[in-house]
Amino acid sequence: MLKNISVARKFTILIASVFLGMTALFVISTYTISKTSIGSTTYQSIENSKDLLADILPPPLYVVETYLDALQTVNTNDAASLKKIYASIAQHKKAFQQQYELWHSGAIDPKIKEILNQELYPTGKAIFEIFETRLKPALQTGNKAEAESICLSQLASAYQKHRGVVDKLAILLDAYSKKVSDEGRSVVEAGRIFFTAMFICGLALITVISLAIAMGIIKPLRECICFAKNISNGALDSEMTMQRKDDFGTLATSLSTMLVELKRKISFAEEKSQLAEQEVAKATRAAEEAHEARQKVEENRNKLVDTIHRLESVAGVVTAASEQLSARVEQSSRGADEQSGRVRETATAMEEMNATVLEVARNSQRAASASTETRGQAQDGAAVVDKAVKGIEDVRAHSLAIREDMAVLGKQADGIGEVMNIIADIADQTNLLALNAAIEAARAGDAGRGFAVVADEVRKLAEKTMTATQDVGRAVNEIQAGTRKNISSVETVVKAIENAAALSAHSGDSLKNILGFVDQVNDQVQSIATASEQQSATSEEINRSVEQIATISAETAQAMEQAATAVSDLMQQTQILHQLIKDMKAQSQTA
Repeated sequence: MLKNISVARKFTILIASVFLGMTALFVISTYTISKTSIGSTTYQSIENSKDLLADILPPPLYVVETYLDALQTVNTNDAASLKKIYASIAQHKKAFQQQYELWHSGAIDPKIKEILNQELYPTGKAIFEIFETRLKPALQTGNKAEAESICLSQLASAYQKHRGVVDKLAILLDAYSKKVSDEGRSVVEAGRIFFTAMFICGLALITVISLAIAMGIIKPLRECICFAKNISNGALDSEMTMQRKDDFGTLATSLSTMLVELKRKISFAEEKSQLAEQEVAKATRAAEEAHEARQKVEENRNKLVDTIHRLESVAGVVTAASEQLSARVEQSSRGADEQSGRVRETATAMEEMNATVLEVARNSQRAASASTETRGQAQDGAAVVDKAVKGIEDVRAHSLAIREDMAVLGKQADGIGEVMNIIADIADQTNLLALNAAIEAARAGDAGRGFAVVADEVRKLAEKTMTATQDVGRAVNEIQAGTRKNISSVETVVKAIENAAALSAHSGDSLKNILGFVDQVNDQVQSIATASEQQSATSEEINRSVEQIATISAETAQAMEQAATAVSDLMQQTQILHQLIKDMKAQSQTA
């Protein structure tokens, strides 16, 4: 409210407020003094109440009650009543002594204190002594006549003397009270006159000082306001002529300095305004370019969203391929286990065949040393050869089954290789999409910063996928190489078995010829021995091939385990890719 009032009016309001406040204080103080000073209505009411109380209750220093109680004892015959009177007199004596000690040590007029000490207290004390030392003993002995004589003579004389002192002291106190009251009225009146004079002088002094301060502030303030108005109206050639060393002088100097600085700033602003016009034109062009950039950012964002959808489809393809690859690897692992079992069966059959071949060789040697038993031994040899043929046929059947299993395993490995090629292509495409997304996010600026981070994570994931795919590819290549080697070894074994079967058949024919041609026993026995040696060598070669097949099968199983681990890593990377695509979708929707 005061911010719209001038300084002169504010000083006027201040002076008027001080004047009214001091006047109100003076009126209230004068009224309070008039109501409570000596001679005032309030003071007179207090005095009247005290006078009335003094009229109603006799003072303890005036022992009239004690005198009356003492006179009453003469006319009382009841012991209980006497006892009460004795107690009352004792109470009066105690009150008389307490009030005397109070006023004896109090600040009262010396002349009054002298009468109190030398006349009032001794006369009052004499009355109590007469009662206690003379009247009371006479009453206690029942001597009524002596008691009446003491009351009428000694006690009455002592009371009259005490009454004379009380009247004398009352006159003296009344004169003293009047004197003090008159002096108090004079002091109060003088104080009222002095307070009124001081109030008027103080009020006048405050008014003069306030007016002087107001004029000392308003005049230079008006000059400063006039100078500021001239400057605001465009009169920049105005000058401040005020010469002062107070705050207004500092203000005038600051205003002059401000004018100089304002002139310099105006000149500078004119130069800058020209530059500003040029900058406005540049800003307009920049706004147009910014609008085009926003359109490009929107287009890039749409492209990025499309890229996210493509990544999602790629992730689905990678997931499906990973699951298919996992199934193929699991199937290949079961094939490798089955192949290992077949190899173990082949090894067992080869051991049996080798034992049979050794037996044939030993029989051939015995046939050579015992030609006389050629027929019987030839029959035994024929039986043994039949067993060997059967064993070789079993081995041949197992070898063919192994070759078929290895062929199936090779096809499965080729299928895994095709799936790995698909995954590698998908990883390459994912990497390319991640690079495209990073480029689009970089073009989008701050709005695409989150997409750039996600695109970089997708690119890293694609690189990890490619690495895992390469690991799985190497494992699959090793499996394929081992499979081809197993197939080659199995074919070698089959050929060896076929040779062994042919040799066994030939041995059987020779034994049959032995039965018909005993004369040619020695030659046939040698042929049998040679065939047995060849069979033995072939059996050892078959055993070595079977051992190689077992080793390759173990390596294949191990490679399958590595491939399963790589496929599991690939599925984990695919899950991470799905999560990153979800994050990219969420950020795209937020943007």
